Amino acid sequence: MENDNLFSSPNVLVDVLFDQGLLYLVIKNYAHVEAFNIHIHFSPPFSGVQGKEEIASFAIFERLTYLPPMKEIRIFWDVAAAYFSRDEPMVIDSHISWSDKFDQNYDKTITHDVSIYQELGYISSIE
Repeated sequence: MENDNLFSSPNVLVDVLFDQGLLYLVIKNYAHVEAFNIHIHFSPPFSGVQGKEEIASFAIFERLTYLPPMKEIRIFWDVAAAYFSRDEPMVIDSHISWSDKFDQNYDKTITHDVSIYQELGYISSIE
């Protein structure tokens, strides 16, 4: 039954990717049908790229009008060490809403605890 949903309705999520000491936000439609009018709201607010800009202010989180089936978008968030050195939230909710081609609306909230990445090691450069 779960597999049937992959073909009948879009399934959009936001995930956190930790890759070699860098943090990314990943928007993905895990279904085999397209998603429309995707809006993502984060709470509490948090910043990225050395604390210079609030992530939620990026246009992609408010004006993503189309996400093809199985499409993934990676957005650079910050260097993990820089993020963890600032007074930023460690638990962040992603509130996601979208619609399908029939204008049926969907929404979900995903909670991310980014503190789980603080103790992971990584190589910053090879000399």
